[in-house]
Amino acid sequence: MSTTTYGWLVLAFPLLGTLITAFGYRVLPGRTAGWIGTAAIFLAFLAALGALISLQGHASEHRQIVSSLWSYASTVGIDAQMSILVDPLSVFMILVVSGVSTLIHLYSISYMDKDRGFVRYFSYLNFFVFSMLLLVLAGNFLLLIVGWAFVGAASYLLISFWYRRSTATKAGIKAFVINVVGDVGLVLGTYFIFKHTGTLNFLATFKAAPHVFHKGEADIVAGCLLLLVGAIAKSAQIPLHTWLPDAMEGPTPVSALIHAATMVTAGVYLIARMHVLFELAPAAQDTGAVIRAATLLLAAGCGHGHESSIGKGFTFIDSGGNDKKIVFNGEPPSSVVIDARVDRYTRDATKIIAARRPLVDHALTPACEYWIIDTGTRVAHRIPDAAQWPEVHCDNP
Repeated sequence: MSTTTYGWLVLAFPLLGTLITAFGYRVLPGRTAGWIGTAAIFLAFLAALGALISLQGHASEHRQIVSSLWSYASTVGIDAQMSILVDPLSVFMILVVSGVSTLIHLYSISYMDKDRGFVRYFSYLNFFVFSMLLLVLAGNFLLLIVGWAFVGAASYLLISFWYRRSTATKAGIKAFVINVVGDVGLVLGTYFIFKHTGTLNFLATFKAAPHVFHKGEADIVAGCLLLLVGAIAKSAQIPLHTWLPDAMEGPTPVSALIHAATMVTAGVYLIARMHVLFELAPAAQDTGAVIRAATLLLAAGCGHGHESSIGKGFTFIDSGGNDKKIVFNGEPPSSVVIDARVDRYTRDATKIIAARRPLVDHALTPACEYWIIDTGTRVAHRIPDAAQWPEVHCDNP
């Protein structure tokens, strides 16, 4: 099986899971939808492993493989294809997204067991993972924009999942609107770049960019700044960070999925993918560094300023119907990870690869924290009040 075939399977399995759970919601009994959704993401993870193993069989200079199903649009100089790019960066991302998402799906089967929207939840969850995988596997700007928009739509569906609560619907709308701002920035940034390169294909764009743009030229700086707007919105950086704390209105596994594993890493991926363009726009790099430093300081301030009896930085939030959960009151440290890719002094591709490690840490550690804290809270609610405990006398102090 070819490397790109594995890439297409990574997309096919979550999409199939979405369709089965969406159209079979009336006939799927018990936890069936949960197991189908989890199996779909696990199969995507296995396909990602297949892509990784297959990619190792290629020489290092031939590890950027493009596959196209059909030409989506070919008019007025635009040649947009339904194509994916399988390279070390995209394989790394699909492994992180599908691997962590599999665990979140598995945890959700028990967590959402008594919820009336059980089947709907797994349909939304599969759609979210499909959208994120489409985003990181896209071989051109058009498919990137489509995946980017799909992730925003899926986040709205999941954050406002308990739509009978007005706070949940408001939080979903807020996340959707702010992410649309990022979508607009991404589209406009693509225009500035396409105007000079004449192509939407990633590899062709990166090859042409050093020849059609002068370093620090107005159009490339404007294009990269607009791409940065998309990254800032998706990864919840200042000033487009306010949607993220409100996103806690969704079920706890959704918080783990959005905050830690996938959505906030989309901006990281965008900067990593476009690093060739950012190298031609030092002003955009400096702007990104300043914004992320400010976000980091804000996150540290939020964590220091909110304390509860459980510990520094944690607070109780009612999850509506289910047991209460405890969440970290602050923005994710993705600003640290993403800044490693735009720093004007970090131009070596090997340093970009080395910067992936904190991304993995950020994907796994906070997600596990959500599960552990939520599980601990559920157990704590089943412990009798201390006043009802029997007295214990100790003769030997």
